[in-house]
Amino acid sequence: MFREEQHDTPLGSLNVAIGPNHGPPLVCLHGVTRRWQCLLPVMETLANRWHVHGVDMPGHGGSRAHCEPFTVLRYADALQGWLTSRFAEPVVLYGHSLGAMVAADLAGREPASVAAVILEDPPFHTMGERIGDTPLLSYFSGVAEYVANKPADAGSGGRRLSRLGITDPHTGSVTRLGETRSQAALRFMASCLADVAPAVLSPIVAQQWLDGYDVSQVARRLQAPTLLIQADTRQGGMLTDDDATMFIGHTADVIRVRQPGVGHQMHWADPGWLTREATLFLESLPHASFRATSERPSP
Repeated sequence: MFREEQHDTPLGSLNVAIGPNHGPPLVCLHGVTRRWQCLLPVMETLANRWHVHGVDMPGHGGSRAHCEPFTVLRYADALQGWLTSRFAEPVVLYGHSLGAMVAADLAGREPASVAAVILEDPPFHTMGERIGDTPLLSYFSGVAEYVANKPADAGSGGRRLSRLGITDPHTGSVTRLGETRSQAALRFMASCLADVAPAVLSPIVAQQWLDGYDVSQVARRLQAPTLLIQADTRQGGMLTDDDATMFIGHTADVIRVRQPGVGHQMHWADPGWLTREATLFLESLPHASFRATSERPSP
Protein backbone atom coordinates (compact mmCIF):
# COMPACT_ATOMS: atom_id res chain seq x y z
CA MET A 1 0.00 0.00 0.00
CA PHE A 2 2.86 2.41 0.82
CA ARG A 3 5.71 3.28 -1.50
CA GLU A 4 8.90 4.87 -0.21
CA GLU A 5 10.52 7.93 -1.76
CA GLN A 6 13.56 10.05 -0.97
CA HIS A 7 12.75 13.76 -0.69
CA ASP A 8 15.64 16.22 -0.78
CA THR A 9 15.99 18.90 1.90
CA PRO A 10 18.86 21.29 2.71
CA LEU A 11 19.86 18.94 5.55
CA GLY A 12 19.81 15.77 3.42
CA SER A 13 17.12 13.43 2.13
CA LEU A 14 14.02 12.35 4.03
CA ASN A 15 12.64 8.87 3.52
CA VAL A 16 8.86 9.18 3.12
CA ALA A 17 6.30 6.38 2.80
CA ILE A 18 3.32 7.46 0.71
CA GLY A 19 -0.07 5.80 0.56
CA PRO A 20 -2.81 5.97 -2.09
CA ASN A 21 -4.38 9.37 -2.69
CA HIS A 22 -7.75 8.76 -1.05
CA GLY A 23 -8.29 12.26 0.30
CA PRO A 24 -6.62 15.23 1.96
CA PRO A 25 -2.99 14.97 3.08
CA LEU A 26 -2.11 13.52 6.48
CA VAL A 27 1.51 13.30 7.68
CA CYS A 28 2.59 10.82 10.38
CA LEU A 29 5.65 11.49 12.56
CA HIS A 30 7.05 8.67 14.72
CA GLY A 31 8.79 8.72 18.10
CA VAL A 32 12.50 8.83 18.85
CA THR A 33 14.55 5.70 17.94
CA ARG A 34 11.70 4.40 15.72
CA ARG A 35 10.83 4.63 12.00
CA TRP A 36 7.73 5.19 9.91
CA GLN A 37 6.61 1.55 10.13
CA CYS A 38 6.01 2.03 13.83
CA LEU A 39 2.78 3.85 12.97
CA LEU A 40 1.48 1.29 10.47
CA PRO A 41 -1.60 0.37 12.58
CA VAL A 42 -2.70 4.02 12.36
CA MET A 43 -1.55 4.68 8.81
CA GLU A 44 -3.26 1.65 7.25
CA THR A 45 -6.64 2.58 8.72
CA LEU A 46 -6.44 6.30 7.98
CA ALA A 47 -5.28 5.62 4.41
CA ASN A 48 -8.87 4.66 3.53
CA ARG A 49 -9.91 8.34 3.68
CA TRP A 50 -6.65 10.31 3.64
CA HIS A 51 -3.48 10.68 1.59
CA VAL A 52 -1.15 9.35 4.26
CA HIS A 53 2.58 10.13 4.39
CA GLY A 54 4.87 8.49 6.95
CA VAL A 55 8.18 10.27 7.50
CA ASP A 56 11.41 8.76 8.84
CA MET A 57 12.67 11.48 11.14
CA PRO A 58 16.21 12.81 10.56
CA GLY A 59 18.76 10.37 11.93
CA HIS A 60 16.24 7.50 11.71
CA GLY A 61 15.21 4.79 9.27
CA GLY A 62 15.96 5.45 5.62
CA SER A 63 16.36 9.21 6.04
CA ARG A 64 19.82 10.63 5.45
CA ALA A 65 18.94 14.05 6.82
CA HIS A 66 20.75 15.06 10.00
CA CYS A 67 19.97 17.95 12.35
CA GLU A 68 22.62 17.90 15.07
CA PRO A 69 22.11 18.48 17.88
CA PHE A 70 19.06 16.22 17.71
CA THR A 71 16.83 18.30 19.96
CA VAL A 72 13.06 18.45 19.52
CA LEU A 73 13.40 21.98 18.17
CA ARG A 74 15.97 20.92 15.57
CA TYR A 75 13.72 18.12 14.30
CA ALA A 76 11.02 20.74 13.74
CA ASP A 77 13.54 22.99 11.97
CA ALA A 78 14.47 20.10 9.67
CA LEU A 79 10.86 19.29 8.72
CA GLN A 80 9.47 22.81 8.35
CA GLY A 81 10.79 23.49 4.85
CA TRP A 82 9.79 20.05 3.57
CA LEU A 83 6.26 20.49 4.89
CA THR A 84 5.67 23.87 3.28
CA SER A 85 7.29 23.00 -0.05
CA ARG A 86 5.78 19.54 -0.50
CA PHE A 87 2.07 20.19 -0.02
CA ALA A 88 -0.21 22.59 -1.85
CA GLU A 89 -2.96 22.11 0.76
CA PRO A 90 -3.11 22.34 4.54
CA VAL A 91 -2.19 18.98 6.06
CA VAL A 92 -3.22 17.07 9.15
CA LEU A 93 -0.24 16.20 11.34
CA TYR A 94 -0.34 13.00 13.39
CA GLY A 95 2.57 12.60 15.79
CA HIS A 96 3.53 10.08 18.44
CA SER A 97 5.86 11.04 21.30
CA LEU A 98 8.73 13.02 19.69
CA GLY A 99 6.57 13.27 16.56
CA ALA A 100 3.72 14.75 18.61
CA MET A 101 5.93 17.49 20.05
CA VAL A 102 7.32 18.28 16.61
CA ALA A 103 3.80 18.33 15.12
CA ALA A 104 2.58 20.79 17.76
CA ASP A 105 5.52 23.10 17.11
CA LEU A 106 5.19 22.93 13.33
CA ALA A 107 1.48 23.74 13.52
CA GLY A 108 2.26 26.91 15.45
CA ARG A 109 5.02 27.92 13.06
CA GLU A 110 2.99 27.28 9.90
CA PRO A 111 -0.67 27.89 10.75
CA ALA A 112 -1.67 28.26 7.09
CA SER A 113 -0.10 24.89 6.25
CA VAL A 114 -1.66 22.78 9.03
CA ALA A 115 -5.38 22.01 9.14
CA ALA A 116 -5.44 19.92 12.32
CA VAL A 117 -3.16 18.07 14.72
CA ILE A 118 -3.36 14.70 16.49
CA LEU A 119 -0.91 14.31 19.37
CA GLU A 120 -0.41 10.78 20.71
CA ASP A 121 1.05 10.88 24.24
CA PRO A 122 3.59 13.73 23.85
CA PRO A 123 6.14 13.42 26.70
CA PHE A 124 6.71 17.16 27.19
CA HIS A 125 8.49 17.70 30.55
CA THR A 126 8.70 13.97 31.27
CA MET A 127 11.52 13.90 28.70
CA GLY A 128 12.77 17.32 29.74
CA GLU A 129 13.32 18.67 33.22
CA ARG A 130 11.87 15.56 34.90
CA ILE A 131 13.68 12.82 32.99
CA GLY A 132 16.27 12.32 35.75
CA ASP A 133 13.47 11.52 38.20
CA THR A 134 12.18 8.68 36.02
CA PRO A 135 13.55 5.34 34.78
CA LEU A 136 13.69 6.90 31.29
CA LEU A 137 17.17 8.33 31.79
CA SER A 138 18.50 4.86 32.63
CA TYR A 139 16.59 3.41 29.66
CA PHE A 140 17.94 5.88 27.11
CA SER A 141 21.45 5.62 28.54
CA GLY A 142 21.27 1.87 27.95
CA VAL A 143 19.88 2.36 24.45
CA ALA A 144 22.71 4.81 23.67
CA GLU A 145 25.28 2.18 24.70
CA TYR A 146 23.48 -0.39 22.56
CA VAL A 147 23.44 1.89 19.48
CA ALA A 148 27.15 2.59 19.89
CA ASN A 149 27.86 -1.16 19.65
CA LYS A 150 24.82 -2.56 17.88
CA PRO A 151 24.89 -6.06 16.35
CA ALA A 152 24.44 -6.70 12.66
CA ASP A 153 21.12 -8.55 12.82
CA ALA A 154 17.76 -7.97 14.52
CA GLY A 155 17.62 -11.41 16.10
CA SER A 156 20.75 -11.04 18.20
CA GLY A 157 19.89 -7.38 18.77
CA GLY A 158 16.53 -8.31 20.23
CA ARG A 159 18.15 -10.79 22.58
CA ARG A 160 20.64 -8.18 23.74
CA LEU A 161 17.91 -5.64 24.28
CA SER A 162 15.93 -8.11 26.38
CA ARG A 163 18.81 -8.02 28.92
CA LEU A 164 18.96 -4.21 29.06
CA GLY A 165 18.46 -3.15 32.68
CA ILE A 166 16.34 -0.11 33.56
CA THR A 167 16.90 1.42 36.99
CA ASP A 168 14.25 3.23 39.00
CA PRO A 169 16.05 6.26 40.48
CA HIS A 170 13.81 6.29 43.57
CA THR A 171 13.94 2.62 44.58
CA GLY A 172 17.11 1.44 42.85
CA SER A 173 15.23 -1.58 41.51
CA VAL A 174 16.26 -2.88 38.09
CA THR A 175 13.82 -4.19 35.47
CA ARG A 176 15.00 -6.03 32.38
CA LEU A 177 13.48 -4.80 29.15
CA GLY A 178 12.57 -8.37 28.25
CA GLU A 179 10.24 -8.45 31.26
CA THR A 180 8.09 -5.68 29.80
CA ARG A 181 8.15 -6.29 26.03
CA SER A 182 7.58 -9.26 23.79
CA GLN A 183 10.38 -10.82 21.76
CA ALA A 184 8.68 -9.61 18.57
CA ALA A 185 8.61 -6.05 19.92
CA LEU A 186 12.29 -6.28 20.90
CA ARG A 187 13.24 -7.62 17.48
CA PHE A 188 11.39 -4.72 15.81
CA MET A 189 13.09 -2.30 18.19
CA ALA A 190 16.48 -3.74 17.23
CA SER A 191 15.65 -3.31 13.54
CA CYS A 192 14.77 0.35 14.16
CA LEU A 193 17.91 0.98 16.22
CA ALA A 194 20.05 -0.46 13.41
CA ASP A 195 19.36 2.74 11.46
CA VAL A 196 19.49 5.27 14.31
CA ALA A 197 22.42 7.69 14.32
CA PRO A 198 24.28 7.56 17.66
CA ALA A 199 24.00 11.36 17.94
CA VAL A 200 20.19 11.00 18.24
CA LEU A 201 20.60 9.77 21.82
CA SER A 202 23.19 12.31 22.98
CA PRO A 203 20.90 15.25 23.91
CA ILE A 204 18.45 12.90 25.63
CA VAL A 205 21.12 11.38 27.86
CA ALA A 206 22.60 14.85 28.47
CA GLN A 207 19.11 16.02 29.52
CA GLN A 208 19.15 18.69 26.80
CA TRP A 209 16.51 17.25 24.45
CA LEU A 210 13.98 20.02 25.13
CA ASP A 211 16.48 22.89 25.00
CA GLY A 212 14.70 25.87 23.44
CA TYR A 213 11.33 24.07 23.36
CA ASP A 214 8.89 26.04 25.54
CA VAL A 215 5.81 23.83 25.94
CA SER A 216 3.52 26.66 27.04
CA GLN A 217 4.62 28.83 24.12
CA VAL A 218 4.10 25.96 21.68
CA ALA A 219 0.59 25.49 23.09
CA ARG A 220 -0.25 29.19 22.82
CA ARG A 221 0.81 29.36 19.17
CA LEU A 222 -1.25 26.29 18.24
CA GLN A 223 -4.46 27.46 16.54
CA ALA A 224 -5.44 24.36 14.54
CA PRO A 225 -8.06 21.94 15.93
CA THR A 226 -6.12 19.52 18.13
CA LEU A 227 -6.77 16.04 19.51
CA LEU A 228 -4.61 15.31 22.57
CA ILE A 229 -4.44 11.57 23.30
CA GLN A 230 -3.16 10.59 26.75
CA ALA A 231 -1.86 7.15 27.74
CA ASP A 232 -1.95 5.72 31.27
CA THR A 233 1.13 6.87 33.22
CA ARG A 234 0.80 3.80 35.46
CA GLN A 235 1.44 1.69 32.35
CA GLY A 236 4.34 3.74 30.97
CA GLY A 237 2.43 6.68 29.52
CA MET A 238 4.54 9.84 29.38
CA LEU A 239 1.99 12.67 29.22
CA THR A 240 1.23 13.63 32.82
CA ASP A 241 -2.05 15.13 33.99
CA ASP A 242 -0.26 18.35 34.95
CA ASP A 243 1.30 18.74 31.50
CA ALA A 244 -1.98 17.87 29.77
CA THR A 245 -3.90 20.41 31.86
CA MET A 246 -1.31 23.10 31.21
CA PHE A 247 -1.31 22.40 27.47
CA ILE A 248 -5.10 22.50 27.26
CA GLY A 249 -5.18 25.75 29.21
CA HIS A 250 -3.03 27.48 26.60
CA THR A 251 -4.39 25.92 23.38
CA ALA A 252 -7.22 27.51 21.41
CA ASP A 253 -9.12 24.45 20.13
CA VAL A 254 -8.21 21.17 21.81
CA ILE A 255 -9.97 18.08 23.09
CA ARG A 256 -8.38 15.44 25.31
CA VAL A 257 -9.09 11.73 25.32
CA ARG A 258 -7.62 9.16 27.72
CA GLN A 259 -7.34 5.41 27.64
CA PRO A 260 -6.78 3.78 31.06
CA GLY A 261 -4.62 0.66 31.08
CA VAL A 262 -2.75 1.51 27.86
CA GLY A 263 0.87 2.66 27.85
CA HIS A 264 2.95 4.93 25.66
CA GLN A 265 2.88 2.80 22.48
CA MET A 266 -0.88 3.22 22.14
CA HIS A 267 -0.91 2.62 18.37
CA TRP A 268 0.28 -0.96 18.99
CA ALA A 269 -1.39 -1.65 22.34
CA ASP A 270 -4.91 -0.58 21.34
CA PRO A 271 -5.02 0.50 17.68
CA GLY A 272 -8.76 -0.09 17.38
CA TRP A 273 -9.65 2.41 20.09
CA LEU A 274 -6.99 4.87 18.96
CA THR A 275 -8.01 4.95 15.31
CA ARG A 276 -11.70 5.21 16.23
CA GLU A 277 -10.99 8.33 18.30
CA ALA A 278 -8.76 9.75 15.58
CA THR A 279 -11.39 9.04 12.91
CA LEU A 280 -14.16 10.70 14.90
CA PHE A 281 -11.97 13.78 15.29
CA LEU A 282 -10.93 13.81 11.63
CA GLU A 283 -14.47 13.42 10.37
CA SER A 284 -15.43 16.55 12.32
CA LEU A 285 -13.10 18.59 10.11
CA PRO A 286 -14.47 20.47 7.07
CA HIS A 287 -13.29 18.13 4.31
CA ALA A 288 -14.85 20.35 1.71
CA SER A 289 -12.19 22.96 2.44
CA PHE A 290 -9.51 20.63 1.08
CA ARG A 291 -8.88 20.44 -2.63
CA ALA A 292 -8.31 17.07 -4.29
CA THR A 293 -4.64 17.59 -5.11
CA SER A 294 -2.58 17.39 -1.93
CA GLU A 295 1.01 17.57 -3.20
CA ARG A 296 2.86 20.21 -5.11
CA PRO A 297 4.05 19.00 -8.51
CA SER A 298 7.53 17.56 -8.49
CA PRO A 299 10.09 19.91 -10.02
